[in-house]
Amino acid sequence: MRLLSLPRLCLLMLVLFIGSAGCIRVFEMFDTNETDTDTDTDTDTDTDTDTDADTDTDTDTDTDTDTGAETVCIPGEMSGFRIPSARWALAVLFASRRYADLYESELALSPGWFLASVWESTGFGCADYGDPWSLSETWAGNEGCAAIPYATLWSDVCRLYPGIFDCDTYDGVVAGEHIEAGVMALTWFTFAGHALLQRHEVNPDDWYQTAGDPLAVEKLSALMHFRGAWASDTETVLASCADDVTACLEGSVLTHVEGVTQKLEMLQEATCYDEVLTADDIQSFTTEMARLWPERDWEAANLAAQGALTGQGFSIDGLAVVAAIEEVTSIQLVCPETELQAWFVLSCP
Repeated sequence: MRLLSLPRLCLLMLVLFIGSAGCIRVFEMFDTNETDTDTDTDTDTDTDTDTDADTDTDTDTDTDTDTGAETVCIPGEMSGFRIPSARWALAVLFASRRYADLYESELALSPGWFLASVWESTGFGCADYGDPWSLSETWAGNEGCAAIPYATLWSDVCRLYPGIFDCDTYDGVVAGEHIEAGVMALTWFTFAGHALLQRHEVNPDDWYQTAGDPLAVEKLSALMHFRGAWASDTETVLASCADDVTACLEGSVLTHVEGVTQKLEMLQEATCYDEVLTADDIQSFTTEMARLWPERDWEAANLAAQGALTGQGFSIDGLAVVAAIEEVTSIQLVCPETELQAWFVLSCP
């Protein structure tokens, strides 16, 4: 019996071994996960977590294979577009990173969204950058570098964030040639608008999670930037157009939202902004940011940011500089629970 059963046992073990090995290869063949887990040959440690390339809702970061430094790609130049200055690049990078401060929120907007919105709204007319950005000589004095209308966006932002945006300082802080203040006001407004969507009896995060339109966040944020948080178009979209936000729009608001969407898609083809950051660039950026948060230690932030410079271009230094400023200033995008309740009888989403 023992002599007869030994070959059968060996045979059984051999079959099991081959079968298990075969199963491993079958699972590998049908693995639909797009993430490359081959650590032997892939030196690209791309940390971009966007699962839909068309949505562009986060900041493209990567790792430089020569230095090991984390890099960032801000849309820099393409036909008909060129980012005007390092201050714009720093502002939109700093702004987009603030959404990571939010807890379990669907709201996230990329540097490309801010650039597309400003491009569509103002043509970068702020500070007389010339063609193709200047649309008029008087525009910059009216609504600021990021198009922050006083009656709609500014009134909500300053009521909900009085410690940052003093309602009496519009002309001196946002209107005119204040790039950083304009972009920050737009950033904080996008979250204020996100919270105010609750007045339409929806949970904004739940709505975005189930929306069929892959650019719902970008389109609805563009709509509110153009019309404010109280527009009737917003209520119509929330009720009927989760699968295609623009299907509920018409006229000038449709033109604006489609324009932002098209420019956002175009900017995906732009080369990465990689001009060398200078100490003067950082000084200008921190000086303007201090207008909104004067209580922060901007001298220390400026020194820390300059200490992060390597002279290798924005793709490497931009992220390090912004991270150094964040470390010192601890500026976060938080929900204004008290003000939401006092002004609108709403809670944070």
